[in-house]
Amino acid sequence: APIGPLGSTHIHADFAIFLDGEEITPLPSKYFVRNQFVHVESGAGEGSVIHMHATNVPLGFFLRSLGMNFNSECFKLDNGKEFCNDGNKTLKMFVKHDRGGWEENRQFHTYVFQDLDKILITYGDESEDEIKQQQDTVTDFAIVNARGV
Repeated sequence: APIGPLGSTHIHADFAIFLDGEEITPLPSKYFVRNQFVHVESGAGEGSVIHMHATNVPLGFFLRSLGMNFNSECFKLDNGKEFCNDGNKTLKMFVKHDRGGWEENRQFHTYVFQDLDKILITYGDESEDEIKQQQDTVTDFAIVNARGV
């Protein structure tokens, strides 16, 4: 679906990105508010909360606004470094909806997050226990930004 008009929604999601075992979140301030439709939050949980201002903004659009690229095969940083599936190491994405449990999500760049989602993007050869540890690092600041609590 096409991206809705600016102001057509107001939602937040927590996110974490691990590439080859290294966490790159929270993102530094150079990535804050790079696009009016969706941006990295600079308030509570700065650098680890995505703030969407228009409906139907996919995760890939958000990452492209940061100069990065993301699909089911590769995650590319804004410096050109790529993390691509190679048989041993793979790119995975997990989503936890508000009051739900973690689930692997294969929508990757087309995923449109919901309010208070938690998103983990991870690349590597991690065990289930290591992925669980990564999931535990995803913050709880989206609700603070969304509700002001």
